[in-house]
Amino acid sequence: MDKFAGKVAVITGAGSGIGRGIARALAKRGCHLVLADIREDKAAEVAADLASASVQTAAFACDISDRQQLEALADSAWQRFGQVDLVFCNAGVMPANSALLDAGEDAARWVFEVNYFGTRATAQIFGRRLVEQGSAAHLVITGSENSLCVPAPLMGDYNASKHAVHSLADVLRTELPDVIKVSLVCPGIVKTALPGTLALKPEAYGGPGEDPFGGDMPLGLDPDQVGEHVASEVAAGTFYILTHHCVRYMVAERYDELLAAFDAQTDAADGTDALDTRKLMAGMAPSG
Repeated sequence: MDKFAGKVAVITGAGSGIGRGIARALAKRGCHLVLADIREDKAAEVAADLASASVQTAAFACDISDRQQLEALADSAWQRFGQVDLVFCNAGVMPANSALLDAGEDAARWVFEVNYFGTRATAQIFGRRLVEQGSAAHLVITGSENSLCVPAPLMGDYNASKHAVHSLADVLRTELPDVIKVSLVCPGIVKTALPGTLALKPEAYGGPGEDPFGGDMPLGLDPDQVGEHVASEVAAGTFYILTHHCVRYMVAERYDELLAAFDAQTDAADGTDALDTRKLMAGMAPSG
C-alpha cells in the first residue's frame, strides 16, 4: 500500500509514544484516523490535534485485553468510515524489571494478557473483517527489539511476550490472503511512556505500580521519527520494520550460535531433510 491519502487507519495505543508518532505520520499523508487508547482523553487530544479539512479523526476508549471493547471499536470504525485499510496493533504494557525467578505470576499474566492476547485479539477481530472486505489492506503489529533477541536481563516476561508477538505476525503473513500485507515493527529504545503503563495494571493482576520515570523515558529515538519510518516501510510493504542498527549485532549473535549448533549436531545427509515440516505441511496451507 504505497498511498495513504483517503485511506482509513485504526491505531491502538494511539494516545502517546509510537502510536501517536504513527498517527502524525499518517495524518501528514492524508490518512483518516481511528485512534484508540485505554486513556480516551489521550486519544482525543491526538485526534483533535490531527484533524483537518483533509483528515478526519475519531477517538475511542479501548482496552485491548477486552474483546468486547475491540469488537465495539471495529464496529465504530466501519460505521464511521465505511472501510478500514490499515490496522496498527500497537498497544502494549511493560511490567517492572525483575529477575525471572523472582517475578510474580500476576505481572506475567498481565503482560501476556495485553501484549500477546490483546494483540492477538486485535489482529483476529480486525483481520476477519479485512478478509471479508476483500480490498488491499495492511496489518501492522508492534513488537520490539525484544521480539528478536534478549537485549537485557530482568525483562523475562516482557521479552517472552514480544517473542510471542513475533511468532504471531510471522504466522499471520503465511495464513492471510495476499491482498492483506503484514508488518512487524521492532523498535529499540524509544522515548515513550511504556514503563508508565505499570500505573494502569488492574487490581486483578496486583494493582497499579509506580511510574519509574514519571513520564517518557529519558533516552531513545523520538516517537515521531519512528512513526515516519514505520509509514515509509509500510508503504514499501516491508515485513520487518527495524529502527536501531545496534540490534543487528544481538540478532547476529543469536543466529550465529544457532547455525553453529545445527552444523555441529545435524547433517544434510542424515535423512531428516525428508521430514521438512514446511514441505510436508504445504498442502495444508490456506490459499491466498
